[in-house]
Parts: sequence; structure tokens; C-alpha cells
Amino acid sequence: MLTGIIHIGMGDHALAEARALNVANRGEGGAFSIRQKGDTQDVLTLDGTRFDLRGEAGWLAFAASLELASEGTATAARLLGQANSGAKDELAQVMNVYKQAEQGARDMKRVVLSGHSVGSQIWGDHNGLLHFSLLEELATLFPTAAGQVRHLMLSACYTGGERGMTRYRRMFPGLQSIWAYAGSSPGTWSGAIPHLERWEAATDSGDGSAVAPRLAAGTRKGEFVATWNHVHGYLGDEPMPLWELEQHLAAQDGLFQRYLTGEEPVTDSQTGPLRDYYGLVQRALSQPDLPNGRVTELEQRRDQTIRLLYWDTIRERFADGYSAVLSAGYAKRGEQAFHFAGATRAAALAEARRLEADGADQELLALVSGLASLDNDVVLTRWV
Repeated sequence: MLTGIIHIGMGDHALAEARALNVANRGEGGAFSIRQKGDTQDVLTLDGTRFDLRGEAGWLAFAASLELASEGTATAARLLGQANSGAKDELAQVMNVYKQAEQGARDMKRVVLSGHSVGSQIWGDHNGLLHFSLLEELATLFPTAAGQVRHLMLSACYTGGERGMTRYRRMFPGLQSIWAYAGSSPGTWSGAIPHLERWEAATDSGDGSAVAPRLAAGTRKGEFVATWNHVHGYLGDEPMPLWELEQHLAAQDGLFQRYLTGEEPVTDSQTGPLRDYYGLVQRALSQPDLPNGRVTELEQRRDQTIRLLYWDTIRERFADGYSAVLSAGYAKRGEQAFHFAGATRAAALAEARRLEADGADQELLALVSGLASLDNDVVLTRWV
């Protein structure tokens, strides 16, 4: 039977993390790495069969290979279709591992999810984005496999908090322990590997009750570690009462608006008033009793805030990602394309207002307005 830690890595250095776990867990099956494995996104070869997951034919073919009942096959194909471009190949690998566990060919007790995150998905700098909602659905599609997992580590920013812990227990109903981060997490070479090694040692045997923030004491970003285990429950930053969080958010709304309108520029993405505000929004989202409507509002505010913090990166990737459409749209107007790659937030907003007032081409206006509003459909999460 196949054993070992399942490492699902969306980042550029996923293989290095998996290799470190392979050494640490050498006596118990090492580690199995799920990552981008070919030169072409969403094209995957498994057991000699090539699957092109960029279209429906590939989703159906891969789903059929999972040997599910007809309804399950349709669900698997649907999930592949819903997955973000660039993450379909990783999701297919995850499904294949679940299939092995479901059929008794793999013992899957420990899982790592690694990459960038704002709390509801993971992604890589040059890779797609994997939503946690898809993993929740896999727990229904492969209940035996998902139920095998006892220990989960999320090597990703802002994945801690009690609300998140509840979600992960839906993804893996048999969990005994979870290691995550209430704030930012260390990168592969700046501290993630020592954290992974400490987590591996704590979950190598026993019931996971040893998994606690103290294991990361004295390490880089160890102060952000938040854990849950079935003996001690949630361990991490004591959450503010919801009423107090709402008071702080209301008091700082004006600060957020100054950055949103470009009145106040971001000078450092990692520190400063807007970064502190972002942390406050994340703390509010970690509240388990936050009403659903407020969750939706704060998730939108979270996404806008992180994009403002990384405006310099966003503007460059926007200009590069939409260069052809932007050039064509401005050419129709008889104008040179606006230099979004070097634009301040205030300048980009002024350009959006100018195009709207002039009745610009709808495709061009939709793009520039999407940048102005920091719309998720235009400003991609993986650009952060």
C-alpha cells in the first residue's frame, strides 16, 4: 500500500518542500508531491496517459479514468471545469490520490497545502489558483479518502482562525490536528521548511494533541502559527469580540477609502496603516459567528485591500496581461495606450473616469473600470 505525506504545492518551490518532507518522513513512506509537473499548464500525464485538461473533452476523459459511478464521473468533470486555469492539473492529481485512497491502495493520513493565500484558496506565482471549496466537494465525492486524513498543515498566509479551522474539518472530516497561520507565513527558503519539519515530527505518531503554536517558538513568523487539535481545540491569537472588531473597522474605514481613491499611496506592502487594516479585516473574517452577509462584505474588502497593498505589482501585471486588448482599444480612439504599468493609483482612477466620460469602447472601459474597482474578474488573485 502507498503511504507518505501528500504535499500539494502551488508555489515555485513546491518540490523543495516535498523533498524536505521526504527526508523527514523517510521511515514512513516519505512524501508524495502534487505540483506543476510539465511545461504546459493543465496538461498532465498519469500512468502513460496524457490528459489535456484545457477543455471539456479532457475533463470528461480524466473523470472517466477515476472509475466512479456515472453521477460521480459527472461531478469530477464539473469540478475540473470549475477549477481555475493553471490549477486543473493539480486538482486532477489530487483526485487521483483520493481515488487510490478510496480504493484502499493508499494510506493518506497527512496532507500539506502550500502556496500563497488570503484564506480561501492557494496559488503560486506562476501557477493557477486552487479554491478550498473544490476540496470540500471532494470530501463528498471521495468520503473514505477524505476521512482518512488525520493531520493537515496549511503553509500559507491567513489560513488560521476559527472559521478556517471549521472549513478544513469539512474538507477532511477525520482531522485530529491542523497547523495554519493567523498572519503571514514564511516562504520556502525563509522558514517554511523548518516549520514543515516540526509539524512532521509532531504528527509522526500520536493523536495530534502535541500540535500547538509553541512548536514554532523562536522561528521566523512563528508568532503567526495558529493550530487546532481535537484535545485542546483552537490555539492562537485570542480573537477580539465581534462588536469590538466592528468598531475598529468602522473607525478605520476612512483610512481604507483614502488608499482606495489614491489619495494615500502605499509605500510598503508589508508594513504600515493599510497592512494593519488588512490584518484587522482578516481577524474579523476568522470569527466563527460572523453573519454570512458580513462574511461576503468583508471578503470583498479583504480582496480590495490586498490588491491595494500590491498596487505596484498589480498595475504591471494588468498592463502585461491585457496588453493586446488595451492597445487595440486605445488604437480605436486614435490614442497611444495609457501607461498603466507605471501609473499611480490616482492616475489610473483618473484615466478610468476619462474613458467613461468619453464613452469609450465597452471592452476597453470594462477592463480599466475593473482595475479601478479592483474587480476579481479583471484583477486576478494570483497577481498578488
